[in-house]
Amino acid sequence: MHAPKIISLLVFFISFAMCTSQQEGNHSKNEDIRKQYVIPDTLFDFFPKCKEKCKLGFLTTNAEEIESNIPLFLEDFNITYIVKGYSFVDTNYLGLLKKNYSKNSINKYRSEDNNYFIIGSEKYLLKKYNSNQLKLQYKIYEGLILLPNFGELLKYISITIDDSTLCQLPKGYEIYVIKSGNENLLKNGYAYNWSILPKRLKHGYTSGVAFNQTDPYIIYWVVVW
Repeated sequence: MHAPKIISLLVFFISFAMCTSQQEGNHSKNEDIRKQYVIPDTLFDFFPKCKEKCKLGFLTTNAEEIESNIPLFLEDFNITYIVKGYSFVDTNYLGLLKKNYSKNSINKYRSEDNNYFIIGSEKYLLKKYNSNQLKLQYKIYEGLILLPNFGELLKYISITIDDSTLCQLPKGYEIYVIKSGNENLLKNGYAYNWSILPKRLKHGYTSGVAFNQTDPYIIYWVVVW
């Protein structure tokens, strides 16, 4: 095989691996402060920096910045995300945190509500809805906040998924949106213009927390598209 062909194949496979990582995500129970993300830190600066009061239970993300001169080619639409779950031993501290998030949130939902809609990967959404249904839903919710499809983001995590709710978190979960907007804040190559989304929702971000009142942990999330 000629050298140019070998180089072309290597570029293809490396690009494919990068895209696969971006689509599927990485999953861990260990915090790594050395990680660099393509999502601006300001969107998730409320995530806890735990020492003694909480413990990281899981981390799942597809937002790790990949150092490469090879351009990233996205085949279809996907959200870029960081999701972390923290458990808390100190129940008083946990209670104070929940009250603080409730006070400082810009919007609140319950998982079983039907007054919101979700954002997720093109691959997943088109399994649940056809393109016309999606266009209609996004038109209805064009001026509102979109919540992440937690079922897709937490599919490798041992958290119960409930198909009866829109976001797939079990009934009883409170979802607090801390930050939201409609800007394209992803670094070059990570944003994708999906024809299904109307102009105002073409790009955006949302971040916040989700929890119920019985379990001693909080789910922290940020999604950007």
